[in-house]
Amino acid sequence: MKVMKFGGASLADASKIKQVSKIISDYCAKERLIVVVSAVQGVTDKLISIVNHYRAGNVEEAVNVITGLYNLHLNILNNLDLPSKKQNEGHSQINNLFGNLFSLLFLPDNNKIGWYDKFLSFGEVLSSRLVTLDLVKNKIKARHVDSSELIITDNNFGAASPLMDRTIESVEKVLYPLIVEDIVPVVTGFFGGTAKGEISLLGRGGSDYSATILAFALEAQEVILWKEVNGIYDSDPKISAKAKFFPEISYDNAAKLATNGAKILHPRALKPVAAKEITVWIKNTFNPAFAGSKIWKGKNGHEE
Repeated sequence: MKVMKFGGASLADASKIKQVSKIISDYCAKERLIVVVSAVQGVTDKLISIVNHYRAGNVEEAVNVITGLYNLHLNILNNLDLPSKKQNEGHSQINNLFGNLFSLLFLPDNNKIGWYDKFLSFGEVLSSRLVTLDLVKNKIKARHVDSSELIITDNNFGAASPLMDRTIESVEKVLYPLIVEDIVPVVTGFFGGTAKGEISLLGRGGSDYSATILAFALEAQEVILWKEVNGIYDSDPKISAKAKFFPEISYDNAAKLATNGAKILHPRALKPVAAKEITVWIKNTFNPAFAGSKIWKGKNGHEE
């Protein structure tokens, strides 16, 4: 069993989502998969801007940004080339979700603790629906799964931590029946849920963390984090031609890079997998044949 996570750049438009579906199709022909998705590229930042505009009294601008997000997701849906029945289903899902988003913004208690987490979670809820629809179009049995039903967290809204025993119980209850039926769960990244069922964010970049938490709970063979770069570098390869590529790196060294500001990984993402020595790969959605970077137990990337 493998857990795969796809970042926002991998889901930026319909053609990229089709590429993601192809990767999933190629893998699930040989093994069981759990798929975790981020929001479409740029969407979380837009959701933050909506909140900021609204709280600053710029209601019209907040509504304009929501309208732009609605059109973005509708455009992606319309270019997935879905059969008419699935197209209509997708329109209904998007309309309902944006109706809920509007309602949430104008709630009188929108300063209540936990409200912000719920508002920002809509990016992943939307993207997971789009990916699921495209997988089904390609004859892959897939189902959207809300991560608040799986990853049970503490009440530290904005940067919550998983309660692993509770999470394992939830994963067994929700995911195992799907896995047995060879259904690919498409799980929302970035957030979990408290014991009371309130949405709780895992922090920016938290979809990586979502994937490794689920890998821990499932005792998966490995995690593949699909991004828009070939793997881990010591600096941004888009900026520096001298950036050093790591074909292999230890959990500790990869965590140090993440903690020191490298944006390739969530700083806490490696803790769950290191505990069970689950291998993590960083691979490029747009260059899937490239091996990528392997993160594992070895000292400095080499097994002792």
